[in-house]
Amino acid sequence: MTGIFQILAMAVNIYSFVCLIRIFLTWFPRANYSPAGRFLSSLCDPYLNLFRKIRFLNFRGLDFSPALALCVLYAVSGILATLSRGQNITVGYLLAVVVSLVWSIISSVSKFFIVLLIIRLVAIGIMRLMARKNRYRSYSPFWDQVDSVISPFSYKVSGIFTKKFIPFTTSLIIATVFSIIAVKLGDFVILMLCNLLLHLPF
Repeated sequence: MTGIFQILAMAVNIYSFVCLIRIFLTWFPRANYSPAGRFLSSLCDPYLNLFRKIRFLNFRGLDFSPALALCVLYAVSGILATLSRGQNITVGYLLAVVVSLVWSIISSVSKFFIVLLIIRLVAIGIMRLMARKNRYRSYSPFWDQVDSVISPFSYKVSGIFTKKFIPFTTSLIIATVFSIIAVKLGDFVILMLCNLLLHLPF
């Protein structure tokens, strides 16, 4: 029986990898519509589309449903791997898997925003440097689009610390520092919580 679980865990891991390739191909239209891209679409889209129906995973044009889809596959693979080793699946273990799954999604989204915030801060610094040399154009459709995504988040986070109006750059710095600390603290708390759940006697 353990051999069957081991084969199933391996199959889920392979399917996870195939889904990951499919997700990357969506970033490249030519590859996405190639014969290989269409083949991967037929294999992966029926599963991935289940998560695309969850509305809150789509935020201002950013689709986080693939992250949840992959996390679920990794969780299933972990459970099957545990069963393949002959270990019992307890309530505490299942709760630890659920908590870890939820946090991995939150953490992934948070890290994405942290990277976006840092990139925007660097871009602002470069633009200001270029402005001093009279080569900077103030309008950029790309950065306007990025700002429409991160500005509500950055101002909401900075609003925790001050109710006064602050410059956009300052709000970005506050949001970046706060997010990094929150993710690190969350990693520690979730690790402790999962360890406690794994040691439950039932």
